[in-house]
Amino acid sequence: MQILLRYEIVDHTADVAVRVFGNTYEELLANSVYAAADLFYDTANLYPVSSTIVDVEGHSVEDVFVEALSRVIYLFETTSVLYFGCDVLYLKEGWSASLELSGSPLPEGAEVRYALKAPTYHMIEISPEKGYAFLVFDV
Repeated sequence: MQILLRYEIVDHTADVAVRVFGNTYEELLANSVYAAADLFYDTANLYPVSSTIVDVEGHSVEDVFVEALSRVIYLFETTSVLYFGCDVLYLKEGWSASLELSGSPLPEGAEVRYALKAPTYHMIEISPEKGYAFLVFDV
């Protein structure tokens, strides 16, 4: 059985950078949500117990990614639910998307690995034709 790598951490001076893998915008967006959550806390032993629908829009695909990831961080900070699953209900050029996020609260006493503040536009690249997206988060 082959396990596909969803993202990798890339060396970056002051912030946290990731290369997220996928061959479509939808796959890249879902894996970007997973990567952001997994940077907060190792999601391997978490099981989704909560879900929510998030609608985002912007002037570019980069706007949609930044807005979606900002919402994941905001929801974690305001509800203490870490959303790590993402089904892209739709993603349209124009640019807008609707996402069904699934996640769970962190276990009692859990320590956050990276305290993400926000995704940035610094060096952002969303490229399904190359099979990856490059994202930087402020910490």
